[in-house]
Amino acid sequence: MRCAIIVSAAALLAFSGLAAAAGNGGPAAEGQVLFKADCASCHTIGGGNLVGPDLEGIVATAGESTVRGFIADPTGMIASGNPTIGALVTKFHGVHMPDLGLTPAQVSALVAFLQTQGGSAAHPATTPSAPVRPAVNPAVGKALFTGATQLAHGGPACISCHTIAGVGSLGGGQVGPDLTRAATKYGGAKGLASVLASIPFPKMVPIYDGHPLTTAEQADLAAFLVMLAVWPRRRALAVRRRIAPTSTVPRD
Repeated sequence: MRCAIIVSAAALLAFSGLAAAAGNGGPAAEGQVLFKADCASCHTIGGGNLVGPDLEGIVATAGESTVRGFIADPTGMIASGNPTIGALVTKFHGVHMPDLGLTPAQVSALVAFLQTQGGSAAHPATTPSAPVRPAVNPAVGKALFTGATQLAHGGPACISCHTIAGVGSLGGGQVGPDLTRAATKYGGAKGLASVLASIPFPKMVPIYDGHPLTTAEQADLAAFLVMLAVWPRRRALAVRRRIAPTSTVPRD
């Protein structure tokens, strides 16, 4: 009887330990939390490019060491002349991730999570990835917002009615609200895409009637507004992690 009790107790303890481990989820689960907090504003996994590239299968295509190095020290990786990283920076028109000051454990957790998203170098994905959308360009979005580049269908520049902190030497119009935090207000890139596609505001309907934004203009404007919202939060992360921010929102 005593032996049976001991065996049962040991089995119960072992089961409890396994349950706790499953509940914790391991490094990949921690990496998923970090991805949502620090990466999802600029990247998707299988949803297409945003401010930065779609990261589905990135470990398989770029290699674990490259991904790990870039997450840990993006500025250093760019300066190193790594051709994979250089091609991405060129593709996204010089916009690159700031240093986030992650700990080695956090970097490993993010890599572990990304290895589960589209396979790893050792276990490549067998299913085809979603079609890659054309890269968006926040710099083009800024030019469209300020009127430096005219809208394709002849609509007025956003700055005619709106302001954004630090953009435009003379400020902007006062008819509409300040759009510095528009990405936060409307739910990020996807929410902005919906707003810019339909422009559902009564004051704006007659202005853009017959002058709709093109799909590319919508994407570039959304990327610019998302970048405005993301960079201040990343500078705050840098301060909390005691590192110096390396990227800023482009100003006139």
